[in-house]
Amino acid sequence: MVNGKWDPDFSNAVTVTPDAPHDLKEKAEVKRSKFKLTWNADKDAESYAVAVFQTDRWKIVTTIPADKTSYISPDILKALIM
Repeated sequence: MVNGKWDPDFSNAVTVTPDAPHDLKEKAEVKRSKFKLTWNADKDAESYAVAVFQTDRWKIVTTIPADKTSYISPDILKALIM
């Protein structure tokens, strides 16, 4: 989103890779208006959290049990329309 409008030009997009604890090998895939995160399990994890940066702050959108190693987002475009 640029100046309050969606811009389909990703040529100047910034990619941010968060620090991963221990040797957590994360991977992100985007398909249409969803994304999928996958990672290797961390033996010390009690659970995982997925957070998004909204309105100048991080917001946890879901927590995931330690025995799971992936997350698929809801349809982002549908969520924005509602």
